[in-house]
Amino acid sequence: MSNYKWIATALAPLKKKRPLKKLAVVDIETNRWLDDTYGMDPQDIQAWHNKPIQTFLLTFYDGKTTQHFDGKNAIRNFLKIYLRDRYRSYVTFAHNGGKFDFIALYHTLVNDPQLGKRYWIKPLLAHGRIIAFVVHDHKKHTWHFRDSYPLLLSSLARLSESFNPEHHKITMPTGSYNRNKDQWKNYCENDCLALYEIMKMFIKIIDEDVNGCVGYTAASTAMLTFRKRFLHQSIPTYYSYNNIFRNAYYGGRVEVFNMYAMETGTPYYYYDINSQYPWVMANHQFPISMPRSVKYRDASECKGRCGIMECDVITPDDLDIPILPYKDPIRNKLIFPLGHWHGWYDFSFIQKVLDYGYIIKPYRVYEFEADYLFKEYVEQFYKLKCETSGAFRNIMKILLNSLYGKFAEHEEQEELITDPNEDITGSYPYDEEFGYSIRTIKNLRPHQLVAIAARVTSLAQLKLYSYIETIQRLGGQIYYCDTDSIVTDIRIPTSKELGDVKLEHEIIEAVFLAPKAYCLHTYDKDNEYKTIMKGFSPEFKDHITLQDFRNALPPKNNFTPFQEKIVRPASFKQIHVRHLDGFVTMVETKSIESIYNKREILPDLKTRPWMIKEF
Repeated sequence: MSNYKWIATALAPLKKKRPLKKLAVVDIETNRWLDDTYGMDPQDIQAWHNKPIQTFLLTFYDGKTTQHFDGKNAIRNFLKIYLRDRYRSYVTFAHNGGKFDFIALYHTLVNDPQLGKRYWIKPLLAHGRIIAFVVHDHKKHTWHFRDSYPLLLSSLARLSESFNPEHHKITMPTGSYNRNKDQWKNYCENDCLALYEIMKMFIKIIDEDVNGCVGYTAASTAMLTFRKRFLHQSIPTYYSYNNIFRNAYYGGRVEVFNMYAMETGTPYYYYDINSQYPWVMANHQFPISMPRSVKYRDASECKGRCGIMECDVITPDDLDIPILPYKDPIRNKLIFPLGHWHGWYDFSFIQKVLDYGYIIKPYRVYEFEADYLFKEYVEQFYKLKCETSGAFRNIMKILLNSLYGKFAEHEEQEELITDPNEDITGSYPYDEEFGYSIRTIKNLRPHQLVAIAARVTSLAQLKLYSYIETIQRLGGQIYYCDTDSIVTDIRIPTSKELGDVKLEHEIIEAVFLAPKAYCLHTYDKDNEYKTIMKGFSPEFKDHITLQDFRNALPPKNNFTPFQEKIVRPASFKQIHVRHLDGFVTMVETKSIESIYNKREILPDLKTRPWMIKEF
């Protein structure tokens, strides 16, 4: 049975929020695991599963003093210094801490005979990863840790380039710690100083220059900033409608229309839409009221209005690239079919498909009052993005791209119970060794306004479709699209304006196996190859060739090279659910082993839409 943790009646303008005053940073260095497994015997790789990761150095910087802790008790000795009154007012950041440093800190604290009795940890989890945690003692004192990656969304090396702090990421020493202690300490201290300087810049720009608020993630920072500076009226919440409106919330369009772009001497073109989602948010109205149930005799009544419709859909038979998305329960994918089915859609989709001859029979219909909710937010931050560089430009880009998804945040969340004195009613065991349990709560937040997110993604799909229409009108072929990008064989007009397209690559040859799995041979930088394989390591992708991609095309369908065993630190959830031995490595297998199935593949490697017949 779900528990309710928070209820609010409206998304209201935000009052002043207390900024982060004191911050510190921590970085941990450990023995390495296998980074490049290509060509190794699978049994040799598997031997790295559940292998302990040993810490040999921890560096801590509090804004004034750097402290190094080394040896097998490095983390324990740090915690004994850190868990004092002095640091209770600090927030301590670690970059990628949720995937690495925090797991080491967590398991050292809970497994230590002395520290484990005095303290307990309350982690904040997102997708099985710790994004923050609080250490509690029995006197109700607290110490706060946060992962900086969910805020900054980039590696420390790339952040050093864009933020240009006084200290930059340097090359990791190659020798052992015992033989190169000074080099390792310098490396670790430099990472800490770089992160500290980057976080100070980030907080200053958000709190002072932008007059916003820093949250736990980029999305929460964008939402807090929007509410503080740009939300001028309260928007009522409609929690009881969110589950049905989520049926109209679709992700980006990612499809293969032609699997092989053969070298012909004439280039192909890869275009990106400039800030597609910000453009949508700036140029359209969005719901600002409670939903109002209405009756429509005809779907065309939705024209000029804002809302969501449950309806029967009958498509034309002759569309090569249909418009409406469909959540396919058999393939478990988002597809764009022909045929007839039952679905939920934002009015923007309905208005578009009526012009293409779709037959729409409305059932439940909900209308909203609407306004240009994000116009000021987008225009100000896009202008600043264009006029600035470095850290400021980087942060403006984060704010522009991170806001809309927060409106679709799920209400149901898992809450991990680690306090031995907390009521565990409604929970189930999570890790019996530590006595942890987990329960589902309904965390109702005022920004959970799913109709807004559904409208943003629907309009974004239609923006992409407008370029599909342009290419078809000019007689071009479309090979691939991915949310805000499209590959074709003709040139189309480009510009730097918001919502227009820019040319990313001119292509000699390309193979598109599946969404986010393709190889481009480009004219860029001495005819370089660009390989995209989501989830695979950079080291593995370097070994995959264009010929490997060709061999995976039908009828050969040879996916043998596309299998990688990856060794990485186990996540917090994996450790507890799979009963691993604490801070250890884990071996995972990544593969591309199935034929593309979001559209039907034809003998000439072109594809066509599936036919759905629900009634």
